[in-house]
Amino acid sequence: FTGWTGTTGCSGTGTCSFTMDADKAVSATFVKTYVLTISKPAHGTITRVDNTGAAVTGAGALACASTDSGDCTKTYDTATAIKLKVVPDSTWRFDAWGDACTGEPTTTCSFSLAGDTTVSATFVKTYVLTITKAEHVSIATTSINATPTAGIDCAASASGTCTYTYDTATALVLTATADDTYRFTGWTGTTGCSGTGTCSFTMDADKAVSATFVKTYVLTISKPAHGTITRVDNTGAAVTGAGALA
Repeated sequence: FTGWTGTTGCSGTGTCSFTMDADKAVSATFVKTYVLTISKPAHGTITRVDNTGAAVTGAGALACASTDSGDCTKTYDTATAIKLKVVPDSTWRFDAWGDACTGEPTTTCSFSLAGDTTVSATFVKTYVLTITKAEHVSIATTSINATPTAGIDCAASASGTCTYTYDTATALVLTATADDTYRFTGWTGTTGCSGTGTCSFTMDADKAVSATFVKTYVLTISKPAHGTITRVDNTGAAVTGAGALA
């Protein structure tokens, strides 16, 4: 009900009171209404906002959060302009709109209400990978199955730590490359990686990784004119393997 018209002098949407002191005419006007339903978001908040992005206040306000007990509904007049914005909870990422907003590419969804309407959204759990920067060692991804797809490039010149956020179940493969005159000696952290090869793991929790290194120097033996110089161990036997020199 939107109001009174006629010769009674009534207006507004309250009751219409008058005295019959002449012929009178009265009528009432109405507008069609529809229900907007926001399916309770599992891991975020969906809010009706204005064109500036600020939450609508007053009678037209509508917000539905993961902490609510169930779906959220509001009745609006036909043709009401609706703009919704989704914000994920901490450690979650907004993935996609559903129902009436399916296909919207951003975190907002706008439409004119022309019938009972339902809107929903889905979210993805995310975890943080923290790489503690080690001087003289750069850490990068050799392959990545990730969303977002940004790769890792934590260079030796970086300061402090490098952090990256990935969806749950993202598979990562890390490599460590030492600067000149340094040698990579192994992985440490919570990824389960060890040794000096690549570091492969799945993001099923927040993870931390770092690389260790050792300074290297070059030993040069000037060619002896009439003899042999050999590296030996403490028993006098020639050193074999990667450390051999003769």
